[in-house]
Amino acid sequence: MQLKHFQESALEHLITARWIFGEATHEGISVSSNEAERELDRTASALGGRVRLANISRTTGESKTDLVRDFQLNAVTQRLFARIDSRGKQIGPNQIASYYAEHRRRYLVPARRDLEIVAAPSDKAASAARRALEAGASFATVVAHEPATQPQPILAQAGTVHGLPRGFYKEPRLDNAIFTASMHVLIGPVHIPLGYYVFEVTHAWPPHQRSLNEVRDSISEQLRREANAQSRAHFVSQWRARWRASTVCLPHYVVPKCAQYRGTASEDPYTLS
Repeated sequence: MQLKHFQESALEHLITARWIFGEATHEGISVSSNEAERELDRTASALGGRVRLANISRTTGESKTDLVRDFQLNAVTQRLFARIDSRGKQIGPNQIASYYAEHRRRYLVPARRDLEIVAAPSDKAASAARRALEAGASFATVVAHEPATQPQPILAQAGTVHGLPRGFYKEPRLDNAIFTASMHVLIGPVHIPLGYYVFEVTHAWPPHQRSLNEVRDSISEQLRREANAQSRAHFVSQWRARWRASTVCLPHYVVPKCAQYRGTASEDPYTLS
């Protein structure tokens, strides 16, 4: 059974390679074996030279000729997709503006806080930490004296947190305490399941809407990626249908890429496989 599966996989790989090289020829795209061999040699050098290449060959069972062919196939595939991407629609300013208008909430920056904070394992330890802070100790000093087994808040470096967004800690009690606290006022201990917290807010950043000009480039890039994905999916679908129709296999060698195949094949809509 395993041998049959291996044979079918090998046959599908060979058919796929034939389809890709055939499509590349149709598109006027070529990668010479010499070019592929040079790329293989560069990759082998980066991986540790020809000894590493020999180890890869032994592991995969492929000869250098096979590996060169694989590199050639990969390069041709990349150039085919580059050709498809180049035919994609240009993203215009009206598309960008429409997308921004429909997704304004996505570009709302939530309220943020800068703060200094320390976590302690018990109310007693947290109260001791607060007394030390009230006496003039820095948060960094107090944090350094807490047991290593007590995890400090995520994003905190030596007790300091910059730009904490509302809801980040996913603990409503601590979150509400932080975002309702007056600035430069020592708060706590605040108890949540992870421990007891003492903190002081040092800066408050109100929520704000990022403007279209601020996000124009990122929207353009996102729309370009989405358009390319659609173009590739359309190309792959047409490519498979066209080449499958002309791939007639012998009765004992029918696999999903053969015209006679009547089953349902699981195929990635975005890759030439």
